[in-house]
This record gives sequence, C-alpha cells and structure tokens, in this order.
Amino acid sequence: MRGSYLLAFFLFVSPLWAQVGPLTVARLKFEYRSFDGGFSHPCRHKQENEFGMDWAVECGPDFSRKFGVHLKLSAYPHKTPPRLSYELLYWVADRNNSSSDVGSTTWFHLEEHSPLHSVQVSQSVDNDLAGLYLTISK
Repeated sequence: MRGSYLLAFFLFVSPLWAQVGPLTVARLKFEYRSFDGGFSHPCRHKQENEFGMDWAVECGPDFSRKFGVHLKLSAYPHKTPPRLSYELLYWVADRNNSSSDVGSTTWFHLEEHSPLHSVQVSQSVDNDLAGLYLTISK
C-alpha cells in the first residue's frame, strides 16, 4: 500500500516539481531600486542553507545594502478547477535595519495545468521608498 502512495506521488507531483524546479542562483535575479527612479542597483545573492529557501542578497554600488530573503515557489495540483495553484513566499529581512522586515504570500490559481515562464515581484524596503525586485526565470 505504501508503495502505491509513493508511486502516485512521483507520477503526479514530480511533473509539477519539474515545472517549478528548485530555485537556483541562476534562476533568480534581484535588483534594488528607488520608486522615484533615483537609483537602480544590481544585487548578488547566494544560498544560505541546504533547503534552498533562504538567500543572502547584497545590493548597491559597493554591495553594502544587505537583505535576507526567504523564498519558496510551490505548485499544488487539484482534481477540479482551478487545476493548478502556485504559491509564492517572498519575505525580506532588512539586515541594515532590523526593525524593517516585510513579506507576502501570493497565490496564482490556474484553470488548467501550465508551467510558469517567469515571475516578477517586489517588496517595499527603506520605508516604502525603494523596492527589492525579484525575477524568477525557468
């Protein structure tokens, strides 16, 4: 009986995991920019643990602007519409200002099974004067 559960898991969930896949350094791009257009700085990032959900992000011309990012993208199949739901966790801890943490959980519900091409989101930082923009590619 246990084997049939494992088989069902791998036949049904594994293709969805392949759609989402692990979030790797190459799939992520962060950018730190002001909302008024005053600056736009590239960021570099590295994985902080083996689970792949926590990232150290450094931005700015000298990479002194530091953030901790908790990031997870998951797919959940359903037998009835919506056939597929994606959940995105994007939480940002400002490592230069410990009292300034923000986060959101966003759900996308699709009528049919469909792989994601890309996702673009941002979180407000610096008292809502700037954003930490994130692009997840396939």
